[in-house]
Amino acid sequence: MPMKILLALVKKESKEIFRDPVTLGIAVFFPVVMLFLFGYAISLDIKEVSMGIYDQERTQESAGLVEAFTGSGYFRVDFGLNSFREVDLILDRGQAAMVLVVPPDFSRLVNSSRKATVQVLLDGTFSARALIISNYATSIINRYSHDLMEKYLAGRG
Repeated sequence: MPMKILLALVKKESKEIFRDPVTLGIAVFFPVVMLFLFGYAISLDIKEVSMGIYDQERTQESAGLVEAFTGSGYFRVDFGLNSFREVDLILDRGQAAMVLVVPPDFSRLVNSSRKATVQVLLDGTFSARALIISNYATSIINRYSHDLMEKYLAGRG
C-alpha cells in the first residue's frame, strides 16, 4: 500500500474518531483500563503451588530439600507418593503442578560430596506457568546445593 493512501486513510479515521464522542471515549478509556488491569490485576507470581513428593529415601537430607521447597512459600506439599504410577496419576489428573522425585541414593551422594540429582516433573498443560514453576524449583534446588556446599567447606576448616 503506497504511503499516500495510508496517510489519507489515517487522516480520515482520525476525523471519524474525534467527531464521535463515544468512539473517542472508547479509544482513550479502554487502553487506560487495560493498562491498569494488566499492571495490577494480572500477576505472573505464583504462590502455593500444589506439589507431590516421591521421596525414595526418606532421610534427613531429603527432608531438608523438601523443607527448602515448602519454606519458600511458593510450594505446598499435597501428596506424599510411593510409586511412579502414583506420580503419573496425579500429574495426568492435574491434581499437582509439580512432583519432586528424590532418588534412593540421594543422601549417600550428598554426604560424600558427589553430584546428587533429583527429578522435577511438571504438569505442562499451561506452558507459561510450568516454566515459572520450573524456574522457582531450579532456584530452590540451587540454593539448597549452595547451602550444602557452604556446610561442607565450613566443616573442612
